[in-house]
Amino acid sequence: MMRRYSYWGVAFLLALILSGCSGSPVAAPSQLALSRLTVHIDLASSQTVAGHSIDGALVVYNPGDAMNLALQESRRCPLLFDVILRRGTFHVEAGLLTACSTQVLVLAHGTTRLRFTLNTRYNQCPTGYNCFSDGKLLGFPPLPPGSYEAATYWFTKVRLPKSSQVTVALT
Repeated sequence: MMRRYSYWGVAFLLALILSGCSGSPVAAPSQLALSRLTVHIDLASSQTVAGHSIDGALVVYNPGDAMNLALQESRRCPLLFDVILRRGTFHVEAGLLTACSTQVLVLAHGTTRLRFTLNTRYNQCPTGYNCFSDGKLLGFPPLPPGSYEAATYWFTKVRLPKSSQVTVALT
């Protein structure tokens, strides 16, 4: 004789089993916990040809308990951060080309690496440059060669400590 199970019963059992695997909840960060974090930019290279991107990671060291930055966010599609290039008063506008974050907003105890790609192009059409032809975007030009600082721009409501700045040379 074959026994029949309802889908709801199977779903309930599966949910009950999986709920035991989730571990303890992760709390929202306090100001004191945030002040203990250290943040630095780690780039694959500190030099590249202008117009080429550089892969990197924002490295966050958390000496305390895990903290959930998502508990502070009201947006469904959070932007975590952007790493931008700046020189003097010039800086590339942050977030114009950044898509919704697919990264977790939980900082575990220890080291968390948040990957990014550093853009070495303008992300809008600069004055005196024609970015369009027949109404179509041709693309944005590379930044001028020279020395820039890579800096972190945070989009989260919870502002993490400033990262150490890294010098980037564009040739």
